[in-house]
Amino acid sequence: RKNERLPFEIVSDLKETLDDYIGNASVREQMSEIVDMMVDAEFYQKRHISIPKGALLMGCPGTGKTYLAKCMAGELSKRLQERNISKHIAFIPVAGTELHEEELVSCLFRTAEEYEAAILFIDEIDAIGKRRTLMPQDGSLIQLMKEMDGFDERKTIFILAATNAPEILDPALKRAGRFDMQYEIGYPNRTERMALLQYYGKDVIHDFRSDILEESGRISSGFSPASIREIMNESVLLYYQCEKYLEKGEDGRGVVCRHRLARDEENYEGAVKVMVSGREYWKHDTKNETFAEEENLQQDLFLKDLKEVIAKKSFGERRSIENENEEFQCNYNRGRSSVAIHECGHAMICAWQNMSIEKITVLARNVTSGYVGITPAGIRTRNDILKQIKVALGGRAAEEIIYGEDISVGACDDLWKATELARSMVAKFGMGNKIGIISLMEENGEYLGKENKYTCAPEYRNKVDEEIRELLEMQYKEVCDYLKKEKETLCRMAKYIFLKEEVSGADFQTELVRLR
Repeated sequence: RKNERLPFEIVSDLKETLDDYIGNASVREQMSEIVDMMVDAEFYQKRHISIPKGALLMGCPGTGKTYLAKCMAGELSKRLQERNISKHIAFIPVAGTELHEEELVSCLFRTAEEYEAAILFIDEIDAIGKRRTLMPQDGSLIQLMKEMDGFDERKTIFILAATNAPEILDPALKRAGRFDMQYEIGYPNRTERMALLQYYGKDVIHDFRSDILEESGRISSGFSPASIREIMNESVLLYYQCEKYLEKGEDGRGVVCRHRLARDEENYEGAVKVMVSGREYWKHDTKNETFAEEENLQQDLFLKDLKEVIAKKSFGERRSIENENEEFQCNYNRGRSSVAIHECGHAMICAWQNMSIEKITVLARNVTSGYVGITPAGIRTRNDILKQIKVALGGRAAEEIIYGEDISVGACDDLWKATELARSMVAKFGMGNKIGIISLMEENGEYLGKENKYTCAPEYRNKVDEEIRELLEMQYKEVCDYLKKEKETLCRMAKYIFLKEEVSGADFQTELVRLR
């Protein structure tokens, strides 16, 4: 319900508990321990053990900080009910931007004290909690600290706050007795992503095949829980757009499936292209298949829809390119042929360095004419960085080897990535040969897009730039030397990619071995 005095809602119908939270298991356990202390407050007070007053949740946008707070409030309600303790519990979420006056902060705490147990959640606390050197006259921050210092330990009130920018918070907020407990809420790992995908897709597919679930968890790497919910929502929508056109057979079980991806007809014998709402589909008759085979086909199609949505989120909608329907040629740097050569250069450098490839595609999208998907791998050593630099330079090198001086602008983003990797290597990780073991950069904005800035004199910056240039030229020469030796294979593999348009990493490796 809406509190008349405050611009936020008071939630008392709490259904979600910590069992519903899919994410960081250690944080969930610690939240559970805090709930235990709130339920058994008298037990801890008799033993002179202070009950925590607040916790700070830090993480990128969309990682589930608000949902975790709500689950904690629901868990408190459930635990009290299990012990037949009748208490009026409230979850009070509020944005920091709404607490712009001291009176609102004070009223927030007075409202919480009206309940026998309450979880306060202040989202974007950095809006009122910036260091006083940045906000010297902010009365809301002072009032918040006063209210937290004035807690009566007998009150079962706990404050959770969330921020994407912990580095700008006033240190006094994080001292003991205030937000002295701090938790990082990161992106879900593969197991957690699989659980999220299964949860959000349960209304479409009741029992995911293990291989479908594994593949879905793998291709969704780097997505936050909010992003996973979004891509699953779009995939389900796409799935039902196809399903509503399914035609039932005479026995009521056979169906005609329409396929989302226009270029996969070769996988289904007798498939026929149809147009539905301006989109291309492939119609495949499954009347003679068993119910289990039909279910497997539905899951395969759902996975394809999910892959399409992920590609759209990453690179935009598909689009046509110049000379799209031409035959493969190596005479001039135009059309899909040149895209195939460029992407093949990236892929061959990956294979040369034993790096795992997800797929190679020359199907153009809004922000790219093609791309090579590489299995995510962390950077831990100098060689890891050098490998990624070589891969980034592989497309430009392939164009130069095939077309000579007639290179395209398609390597712009690749060059930027290679330069930033080299900059980190030299100026941040102390891996340069000339600059040596010294860090000349600092990183800001861990959860809102990292920003690097130099912390050295201008003359050092010039030396860093010079070493970066030499490092990139050295790696580019190694890449060119390798691809020159493999020029014939490069052309044949590029033609293979051109004809297939989208190739899995496994198929690329198989064809590469066959040609050699």
